[in-house]
Amino acid sequence: MRLRVVEFLSFSRVCKSWRSLALSNRKRFMASKPPMAMLLDKNTCYLQDFEGREFKTILPLSGDRTCIRVTCGYLIFMGEKTRDFWLVNLITRHELYFPDVPIDVVRPEESRHVRAILVFSPSINGWVFVMLVRFKYKIWFSIAGKRAWNHLFSTLPLIDLHPFKGKIYILSMEDSVIGGTCMGNETRPCA
Repeated sequence: MRLRVVEFLSFSRVCKSWRSLALSNRKRFMASKPPMAMLLDKNTCYLQDFEGREFKTILPLSGDRTCIRVTCGYLIFMGEKTRDFWLVNLITRHELYFPDVPIDVVRPEESRHVRAILVFSPSINGWVFVMLVRFKYKIWFSIAGKRAWNHLFSTLPLIDLHPFKGKIYILSMEDSVIGGTCMGNETRPCA
C-alpha cells in the first residue's frame, strides 16, 4: 500500500503470484491514491501525481479518432467517420469497444456535443456505456461485449448526464441554469 501507482503496476507485472496479489488488492490500493492531473496533446498524454512526478504515455490510437471525454479513468475516443467508441484506461491498459452508433445519432460535426459516461451495472455484472448528443431527445446505451445500442426517449432536449451513487442523472433544457435563471418553456429564478 506504500507503493506509488506506477510502481504498483510494475509490481503486478513481475510474475503470476505477484500479479495475483496485486489484483486482489487493486481496488483498495487505487481508492487510497489521490487522482492524477492529465493533459492530452495530440497522441501523447501527460500525467502528474500529487508528489509532482510527471509521466508521459503515447496514446494507442491514431487516424480519425478524437478523444472527447474522460470517464471512470477511461479516455473516450470516438471515430469521426465510423462513429464507434473505444475506451482506454491509461493506467491499467484495459480497453472497451462499443460499435458504431446508428447513423442518425451523431454526425461528425456534432462530436463536440457528445456527452458520455461509463457505469458499472451490478444487475448485469458488467459495464454500460451511456451517451447523448446535446439538445437531442434520446439517451443511447450499449452493454460492453454485446455490440448493440438501445435508446430511451425524453420529452425535453437533453444537455448532460452524470452518475451519482449508482444512478444516472440527466440534465435537460428545463433544468439548465444560465446566468441565474432556469431555461425551459419559461424563465424563472433558480433557488
